Amino acid sequence: MINAPYPIVPVPGQRDWLDERPHSRILIGGLIVLAIGLIFISGVLCLVEYSFHHHTVTQQAIERVQSDQRIVQAIGQPFRVGWVIKGNIHMKDSNGYADLRIPISGPNGKGVIVLYARENLGTWEFRNLRVDLDYSTTINLM
Repeated sequence: MINAPYPIVPVPGQRDWLDERPHSRILIGGLIVLAIGLIFISGVLCLVEYSFHHHTVTQQAIERVQSDQRIVQAIGQPFRVGWVIKGNIHMKDSNGYADLRIPISGPNGKGVIVLYARENLGTWEFRNLRVDLDYSTTINLM
């Protein structure tokens, strides 16, 4: 009789940690899916904030605010723009509008740039541009 090159009855292998705890596979899989979802949502939010910070209307508003001596005296230098810009920018072809709240801060205080602007054929026109300093004083830049 010829011997088989491998055993006909399989040799029992060692069981690992996950084999002994089958519910842990579900938990680990769920955590991985949750982590991937959080990374995706964070990436989308970072992309939106980046586009708000680098948009033409935002840059124009910040330049106007930085050039106003009343705001420079109230907030101080260096002048920083906050991380979360609230509002929306709507674009269609070469027309659109922007309605934003941009947080700013400096060594002497903080405030919020409030703006409403319309774009017509690629040119932004501010309809409202003001800075609310410490939520009590308003400086109109129009």
